[in-house]
Amino acid sequence: MLRYSLGSQPKLNDCRARLSPRGDAPKDNASVNDPAPMDGPLLLDGSDQLLVTPEQMKQVLDVSRMLAVTTDLNPLLLRIAHAATALLNCERASIFLHDRDRKQLWTKIALQAAEIRIPDTAGIAGAAFQQNEIVHVSSPYEDPRFNPEPDRRSGFVTRNLLTVPMVDIDRRPVGVLQAINKRDGDFTPDDKSLIRLVADQAGVAFQRYQLQVAAMEIVAMRREMDLARKVQEALIPKIPPKIANTETAGWTKPASVTGGDCFDIWRLKDGRLGLFLADASGHGIAPALVGPEGAAVIEVE
Repeated sequence: MLRYSLGSQPKLNDCRARLSPRGDAPKDNASVNDPAPMDGPLLLDGSDQLLVTPEQMKQVLDVSRMLAVTTDLNPLLLRIAHAATALLNCERASIFLHDRDRKQLWTKIALQAAEIRIPDTAGIAGAAFQQNEIVHVSSPYEDPRFNPEPDRRSGFVTRNLLTVPMVDIDRRPVGVLQAINKRDGDFTPDDKSLIRLVADQAGVAFQRYQLQVAAMEIVAMRREMDLARKVQEALIPKIPPKIANTETAGWTKPASVTGGDCFDIWRLKDGRLGLFLADASGHGIAPALVGPEGAAVIEVE
């Protein structure tokens, strides 16, 4: 027998589980003392009472375990989509991610379907995303928000939909998880609690991925800036030219790691002093190279 309690290790004794549909800690520390056989249902209780089978509990725990050890977003979201179909006993599942720049929802994962892109205000997915709440549609073709065109093209028939927003740690929507076609009738209140569990894990996975991408971009930018600084320092003249009756010196200090400021001093063919001062806009390798390239062209001419 197993007793599952959120935030603790499984204990031998019972086969019931105390777990909130949103992953919150139980409201009290009371244990469930009614023994149940291993093949019986598990009890997940939070704001609602939810019975799940041991296999469903395994699906939830497998996703949690993968979330802890996997940093690659694609296989993790694919695993979450498959877990959703197994937990809810539905035909398909899709995971829409939010493209903030384009204000679109697009299917990062769409089991047995092609990629879909829609405005983040359109359709059932858009409604769930904008309202930040579960949307259950029992008769999609009768709902004006539903777009039947993909079904017409593919021949697929959508019988019912259960759509839930994926949220970040601050409960802000970052995407949508959609379950399609319950195999044995329509989606139930228990299904809503289960899909919320899975969607919350998907939201955390996506937020972690975004943070990782941002961190890698910062590291890459830092490397580029360091390289630009070295390039710029190498192109600054180290020894002033020797010109009769003339003393020259130059010095520059960028406002940040590097910039577009540069100078050059050289002796012209007729013995006069050549002086170049420039400030290319921006920071990084490109601005650091623009100035010295301009100086080189002028010196040749």
